[in-house]
Amino acid sequence: MLNRFLKKLSLPSILGGGCSMLGSCSSTQSEKLLDETPITIKIPSKISNDILSITLPKCAFFLNERERKALDKGELTTEKVVFNYDIYAYSGNIKNKFECQAINSSRFRVLNELQPIYPLSSGQVMSGYDYLEKINDLLGKKIIEKKGKVQKRFVNKSQDMLLINGMSNQTTPFELTYMKYDGSYNRPSSYSYSVLTVVRDKFYFQYEFIILVPENRHGHNSPDYNTDFAEKFRDVIQSNGNVLDHSELTQGFVDNNERVVKFINGHSVLTK
Repeated sequence: MLNRFLKKLSLPSILGGGCSMLGSCSSTQSEKLLDETPITIKIPSKISNDILSITLPKCAFFLNERERKALDKGELTTEKVVFNYDIYAYSGNIKNKFECQAINSSRFRVLNELQPIYPLSSGQVMSGYDYLEKINDLLGKKIIEKKGKVQKRFVNKSQDMLLINGMSNQTTPFELTYMKYDGSYNRPSSYSYSVLTVVRDKFYFQYEFIILVPENRHGHNSPDYNTDFAEKFRDVIQSNGNVLDHSELTQGFVDNNERVVKFINGHSVLTK
């Protein structure tokens, strides 16, 4: 997203703890002392009168000083919420287990923002899939090819994107951005994908999907995490194949995104 097309934009950031990406991490007793008191944060829509109220343990949010003071007074209404979860929480998390990460955690954590869709700079109001299609058109991400329920779009010289809507068991449209093959088979960035998904039609959430290879599992149990389809998707890219010819792999990302959205929807309500 760019400011010239949106009223406002914030990007998620990844923060590392006291371990290397390929090393092992250990937890301390202080990391386990988390405030799991349920709190509710409200996010007003920017394109309607709706309000999204999300309730999770306090430790699941990354709160600034102003937000903490507001909560102390009993209620917090803000323009976005920032989740504080393990960096692999959105990657093939089959059981949908989301665990808080302490600020001083030695494990990598990721701060991802759930925020409202804004009107376009022209004032035009759009939501859901129509919004994703329009904003990508405005950003110059031209369609390269269409197949089934998927559009393949050009992002830049190093990235392409899939815009996905209407596949099997899919209730929420999303876009998946990935690195093109540049001759470097083990480039770290080829092991992750950026996903931007619509949430309740009027909001959006962006997260990173990271392939869990043996070198970066950090204790994540194989039965709970499955990113095999994403690794096969990467193999197609690395061999200069056409990802649109592998709908079964795209379906893996659809199923994963449905779990992420189900988690958010399961802890939130939309009211007037």
